[in-house]
Amino acid sequence: MSSTKAVYAADSGIEWRLYKFFKIDDGTCEDIPLCPNSSPEAQGACLLQNSASFEATCERIVGAGTEVITIQSNGNSQKTFRSFETRLERTP
Repeated sequence: MSSTKAVYAADSGIEWRLYKFFKIDDGTCEDIPLCPNSSPEAQGACLLQNSASFEATCERIVGAGTEVITIQSNGNSQKTFRSFETRLERTP
Protein backbone atom coordinates (compact mmCIF):
# COMPACT_ATOMS: atom_id res chain seq x y z
CA MET A 1 0.00 0.00 0.00
CA SER A 2 2.81 2.45 0.85
CA SER A 3 4.51 1.77 -2.46
CA THR A 4 1.36 2.63 -4.39
CA LYS A 5 0.88 5.84 -2.43
CA ALA A 6 4.50 6.82 -3.05
CA VAL A 7 4.15 6.19 -6.80
CA TYR A 8 1.00 8.31 -7.00
CA ALA A 9 2.64 11.04 -4.94
CA ALA A 10 5.66 11.12 -7.28
CA ASP A 11 3.30 11.25 -10.27
CA SER A 12 1.40 14.12 -8.66
CA GLY A 13 4.68 16.01 -8.26
CA ILE A 14 5.47 15.62 -11.97
CA GLU A 15 1.98 16.78 -12.93
CA TRP A 16 2.15 19.75 -10.55
CA ARG A 17 5.53 20.94 -11.85
CA LEU A 18 4.45 20.53 -15.50
CA TYR A 19 1.28 22.52 -14.82
CA LYS A 20 3.28 25.14 -12.92
CA PHE A 21 5.92 25.34 -15.67
CA PHE A 22 3.45 25.84 -18.52
CA LYS A 23 0.55 27.68 -16.84
CA ILE A 24 1.93 29.61 -13.87
CA ASP A 25 5.64 30.25 -14.49
CA ASP A 26 5.29 30.99 -18.22
CA GLY A 27 7.99 28.54 -19.29
CA THR A 28 10.49 29.14 -16.49
CA CYS A 29 11.36 27.02 -13.45
CA GLU A 30 10.30 29.21 -10.56
CA ASP A 31 10.39 27.53 -7.15
CA ILE A 32 7.78 29.63 -5.37
CA PRO A 33 5.22 28.43 -4.46
CA LEU A 34 6.56 24.91 -4.25
CA CYS A 35 3.20 23.28 -3.47
CA PRO A 36 -0.26 23.60 -4.96
CA ASN A 37 -2.53 25.99 -3.05
CA SER A 38 -4.57 23.08 -1.67
CA SER A 39 -1.56 21.43 -0.01
CA PRO A 40 0.28 22.87 2.98
CA GLU A 41 4.06 22.91 2.80
CA ALA A 42 5.97 21.09 5.53
CA GLN A 43 9.76 20.77 5.52
CA GLY A 44 9.93 21.27 1.76
CA ALA A 45 7.49 18.47 0.95
CA CYS A 46 3.98 18.92 -0.43
CA LEU A 47 1.53 16.96 1.72
CA LEU A 48 -1.34 15.09 0.10
CA GLN A 49 -4.67 14.17 1.68
CA ASN A 50 -3.69 10.48 1.95
CA SER A 51 -0.66 11.39 4.14
CA ALA A 52 1.80 10.81 1.30
CA SER A 53 4.01 13.66 0.13
CA PHE A 54 6.15 14.74 -2.79
CA GLU A 55 9.09 17.00 -3.47
CA ALA A 56 9.43 18.17 -7.05
CA THR A 57 12.18 20.19 -8.71
CA CYS A 58 12.50 21.87 -12.07
CA GLU A 59 15.74 22.70 -13.85
CA ARG A 60 16.00 24.68 -17.09
CA ILE A 61 19.23 24.70 -19.11
CA VAL A 62 19.56 26.84 -22.22
CA GLY A 63 22.49 26.44 -24.56
CA ALA A 64 23.58 26.02 -28.17
CA GLY A 65 20.12 26.47 -29.66
CA THR A 66 18.44 23.96 -27.34
CA GLU A 67 16.51 24.31 -24.12
CA VAL A 68 16.29 21.31 -21.77
CA ILE A 69 13.79 21.22 -18.92
CA THR A 70 14.22 18.44 -16.34
CA ILE A 71 11.51 17.84 -13.76
CA GLN A 72 12.17 15.38 -10.95
CA SER A 73 9.67 14.25 -8.33
CA ASN A 74 10.18 12.09 -5.25
CA GLY A 75 7.09 10.56 -3.66
CA ASN A 76 7.06 9.37 -0.05
CA SER A 77 4.59 7.30 1.93
CA GLN A 78 5.67 6.21 5.39
CA LYS A 79 9.22 4.93 4.72
CA THR A 80 8.72 4.10 1.05
CA PHE A 81 10.12 6.37 -1.67
CA ARG A 82 9.48 6.37 -5.43
CA SER A 83 10.84 8.79 -8.03
CA PHE A 84 10.02 9.97 -11.55
CA GLU A 85 11.85 12.25 -13.96
CA THR A 86 10.59 14.01 -17.06
CA ARG A 87 12.82 15.75 -19.61
CA LEU A 88 11.61 18.13 -22.26
CA GLU A 89 13.73 19.49 -25.07
CA ARG A 90 12.80 22.34 -27.34
CA THR A 91 14.52 24.61 -29.78
CA PRO A 92 13.68 28.29 -29.32
